[in-house]
Amino acid sequence: MTLRMHVAVLLASAALTPAVSAQEASEGVTMLEAITVTAQRREQEAKDVPVSLRVFSRKDIEGRIVKRLDDAFAATPNASLTSQRGGNDASSLSIRGVTTTAFGADPSVGVYIDDVYVGNDNGFNMRTGDLEQIEILRGPQGTLYGRNAVGGAVNMRTASPVLGVNSATIQTGVGTDGLVFGSATANVAFADDAAARVTLHGDRSDGWLRNAQGGPDFMNLDNFGGRAKLLLAPADDWDIEFSADYAKDKGRKYGYGPFDTVWEDGVDHAIPNLDQTKNYGASLKSTWRLDFGDVVSVTAWRGAKAAGDGGNFTPLALQNGGYERDYGQFTQEVRANGETDRFNWTAGAFLLSSKEKRFGYAGFYPALPSDFLFPGQPALPANYREGTQSDVDSLTMSLFGDITWRLTDRLDLIGGARLSYDRKSIDYDHGSNLGAFAFLAPGI
Repeated sequence: MTLRMHVAVLLASAALTPAVSAQEASEGVTMLEAITVTAQRREQEAKDVPVSLRVFSRKDIEGRIVKRLDDAFAATPNASLTSQRGGNDASSLSIRGVTTTAFGADPSVGVYIDDVYVGNDNGFNMRTGDLEQIEILRGPQGTLYGRNAVGGAVNMRTASPVLGVNSATIQTGVGTDGLVFGSATANVAFADDAAARVTLHGDRSDGWLRNAQGGPDFMNLDNFGGRAKLLLAPADDWDIEFSADYAKDKGRKYGYGPFDTVWEDGVDHAIPNLDQTKNYGASLKSTWRLDFGDVVSVTAWRGAKAAGDGGNFTPLALQNGGYERDYGQFTQEVRANGETDRFNWTAGAFLLSSKEKRFGYAGFYPALPSDFLFPGQPALPANYREGTQSDVDSLTMSLFGDITWRLTDRLDLIGGARLSYDRKSIDYDHGSNLGAFAFLAPGI
């Protein structure tokens, strides 16, 4: 068996501003740069955080070519990210074995990008550019984060605009099977108290899994996205950051077949599946630096769309199926943190309101005689199809707090509390193109 591997190589990285070395050498001694994290919602050195923590710095991200969350999870012990459909739709996160496998259910691991909660599994593994740092926290984090952090939390940060700096960076790379990827980032200072940062990214490949029936290969890429940020500093103790982003992921992501042969022989699918996900959103973050600490407000809206259509992963054009999903959410978080000689504390309030429309369908291309699939199956006409339409509404409100009491220089006492309210409703309807008749699922 010949194992075909997907190899990516970074070709060029050009920056118009000088780079800062991650380590300094003096008299033969190498000094590693301190890693600053915000895992506990305040800036700390990673070594001082009493949490099982995996940190990816910008140097790690660029060295490993981390473009998605699964790239980071693959290098994190006791953590995994899988997809229930083969693409990036319906991703499932697991940390220390704590996970949620039910399709579309609330996750047990909270994902946050620039302090904005990502509530839909379409967005967990979206392509993200200009990543500054990724922090993966193992274990419950419900007293520090506003939503769904029973198994752990993921804190992803993209680079913010830098005041007083004008710079541009371009990175490109190529790989096997026609892979081409790249990103471009520009930081522009408008004034002493205003700056913007824009990044664009894209990936394209022909795919590496051959379809024996001809046509385009599976596992191809056709991705594009970007992010724009505007930073205003109207006062020394007040920052305002507006962010907007968009990411599209499209390709033939399925490749079911005998594991020991698909790498060499490909697969034989009469009707390939085509999947596409889109993620987009905007946020407004205000930070006030007061005498006792910081107060942060994050207002955000996010949306996600996903759709797929195709056959039944066999050489015969027998079955068809697909799905459509349209998700939107509004979140508001306000939190404060402070520090004294003996205490560090964080307190916050969180609100999430979301709505998702889901449609899934399955059917058959040819007419099927009765009892063809199983005893009691009725005769079906050609192009028979039935589907499920469901509307899911969710509302979450929570209060959370965490405090650290430094009893001695070497002993801390940590406590926290959380109060949550959750409400979820679903409107479900199932039928077929023959009206109320349905046999693949209950008709309601």
